[in-house]
Amino acid sequence: MAAGPEFIDALKADEALKWYGGSGSLSLHLRLNTSKAPYDDVRVRQAIFLALDRQEILNVANSGYGTALNAGYLPPDRFGALTQPVYGGADIEKAKALLAEAGHPDGFEATLMVIATSAFQVRSAEVEQQQLAKIGIKVTIESVEASIADTKTKSGEFDMYQSGFGLTYDPDERFSASFLKGGGLNYGNWHDAEYEALIVQARSELDREKRAALYQQAETILADRGPVAMTFLNADFDVVKKDVMGYKGDPTPTYRFYRHLWLDR
Repeated sequence: MAAGPEFIDALKADEALKWYGGSGSLSLHLRLNTSKAPYDDVRVRQAIFLALDRQEILNVANSGYGTALNAGYLPPDRFGALTQPVYGGADIEKAKALLAEAGHPDGFEATLMVIATSAFQVRSAEVEQQQLAKIGIKVTIESVEASIADTKTKSGEFDMYQSGFGLTYDPDERFSASFLKGGGLNYGNWHDAEYEALIVQARSELDREKRAALYQQAETILADRGPVAMTFLNADFDVVKKDVMGYKGDPTPTYRFYRHLWLDR
C-alpha cells in the first residue's frame, strides 16, 4: 500500500513490514494567477517567492521527506535542472520592499485554493499562509473538491492555487504545457517571450549539453519571474508485508511488476 510521509517513521520500526521508495514524481508549487492584479506584477510574484521558506514547507507538509525546490521546476539531479539554489531561506525584508515598490506597503488579501482531500497539500497551504502573513499578505485558504479546482483554474477563477506537477520523461512536455502561451496547463496565461524562445530553440537542439543549458536558462526565468513558486519534490513510499517478494518501488506509479509478485509462505 502507499503510505503517507507522516507514517513512515512508525512503519519503518515495524519488523513485519518492508518499505520501498524515497524518490518522488510530483513537484509541489504555489501557482499565481498572472492574468489578474496584483499577480501580474513581477515584483509581487518575486516578493512571494522570497517570502517562502521551502525547507520549512517540506518539513511540515511532508515530514521532511523529499527535496526542497530552491530553484526551478526540475529537481537538481534531473536533466536540464539548475544545480545551484536561487532561493535559500525566506528574505522577509527584501520581500516587503518589493511589495512596497509595487504599491502594496501593507500587503493585500488573497485566497489560496487547495484540493481538500490532499492532506499534504493542505498542510503546504497552511504553512504558506503563515509565511506570507509575515510580509502582509493575508491569505484565506479555500479547500475544494478536485473537480471544482479543475473548473476554477481553467476559467481563471483563482488568486493562488496550491498544486503539483508530475515529472515528465522529457522536460519539454512540462515546460511547454504549463508555461508556454496557449499551453493547456498554463492556468493564468503567463507569457514571457524570452522563455518561449528558449523552449522553442531547445526542441530542435540535438546536442544534449547545449539543450540542457537552454533549459537551465529557462529555469532561471521561471525562478525569477515565472507564475509559480516551486516548493518541494515529494517522496513516494510503499509498504508491504515481509513475505511479499518481487516488489519494486515505483514513483511513476505504473506497478507493471505486479505480475511478478509472489508470497514466501
